[in-house]
Amino acid sequence: MITRIDTEKLLASVDLLDVVAADLGPAQRCSGQWHFWCCPFHGERTPSFGVNPETRSWRCYGACHKSGNAIDYVMRYKEIEFLDACNYLAKFAGELPTMDGTTTTPARPKVFIKPPDAEVSTWQERAHHLTQECHSRLFDNTNPASVNVLRWLHQRGLTIETIQSARLGHSVQQLDSRDLWGLPNDGYQDKVSLLPGVLIPWYENGIIKRVIIRRYPLEEIEGINPYKVLPGSANLLYNLDRVDTSRPVVLVEGVFDALSIQQEAGDLVHAVATGGTGGAHTQETIEKLSATPLVLVSFDNDKAGDDGSSFWTISLPNAKRWRPIIFKDPSEMLEQGFPLRKWIETGLKSKR
Repeated sequence: MITRIDTEKLLASVDLLDVVAADLGPAQRCSGQWHFWCCPFHGERTPSFGVNPETRSWRCYGACHKSGNAIDYVMRYKEIEFLDACNYLAKFAGELPTMDGTTTTPARPKVFIKPPDAEVSTWQERAHHLTQECHSRLFDNTNPASVNVLRWLHQRGLTIETIQSARLGHSVQQLDSRDLWGLPNDGYQDKVSLLPGVLIPWYENGIIKRVIIRRYPLEEIEGINPYKVLPGSANLLYNLDRVDTSRPVVLVEGVFDALSIQQEAGDLVHAVATGGTGGAHTQETIEKLSATPLVLVSFDNDKAGDDGSSFWTISLPNAKRWRPIIFKDPSEMLEQGFPLRKWIETGLKSKR
């Protein structure tokens, strides 16, 4: 049992910018040695949360005035105890040093990295700020609505790690000007309407490109699409940018399906969601998915899911239909306690 952690050595081995960027995405502005984000500990629109990689410290220059080192940040942001925070930081340091000289070497986590030549648009800046606000709000245990939304996500089988990694948030009713998003007046509506529900950001190479909201109340109502895509969002597939040629892919319809699979079997497969986007049937997508060892097409367990799957099983030489069983989709399978990982393992072993 580890009793004494060499915190000085641990903090010296960690790049605090990497730790914060893994949670908050790329820095929104820089000033000298300082890199700034909107503070994750209180709602704001102007970045005031500064990280200084030279002093390995952070400070909020806005309303909350919180400050500290990497351990303090992780304990506050993830709401975990000291030892758990040290174990988390060990993934970035490559080891967990102790006073008696022993170490462990955990796997390094993925970090959101902004390409050096990437231009961040007004839309992306606003989407990033909104994601931070909603993600912080989701963990506000003084807000009954946020508590209910977080409880609903847990009831669907999603862990706190999955929720944080996906940057899910609690969206509330509000109207933004289109200017705030860098959108021209479309002659129809001069506002961007945000609805109560679960905000789900979509990233491509660490840059936010699409935002959807799972409406609240969270129960599905017949004839009403529970999902709203915010104007200005790009057409892309969820998680497609993480696909490589070394690992099979499970292609699903919804984001919650993808998150469920990634949570339970992310070491075995990449989960990609079409999300109903019109940009799914492209040559680029086909070429990227064709280069993988196998694509399990796991659209919903119904006729519409079968019909939607046919395009992929015809277009991809490495694809096969792998229907969800007993339940409608992978998300419902996880919610109902079905062994999702075993179902994936069976699909990977079965013949096309």
